Amino acid sequence: MNNEASVSEAGDSVSFGDPIDIEYNLPDNLSGRDYVFARIGLKVDGIPELLFSQVYKINL
Repeated sequence: MNNEASVSEAGDSVSFGDPIDIEYNLPDNLSGRDYVFARIGLKVDGIPELLFSQVYKINL
């Protein structure tokens, strides 16, 4: 399954080079699973494509 859930963080609240924490409550269709796969997508103003991290398996 792809794009089952997403969360956004405003760019003006992020400083380049500083770590950030993102918390998210999984929807019911994902919360019963043993794990999920996640990746980070970065949207740059004025560029239509997103830059993506590698995919991570997160055990729940």
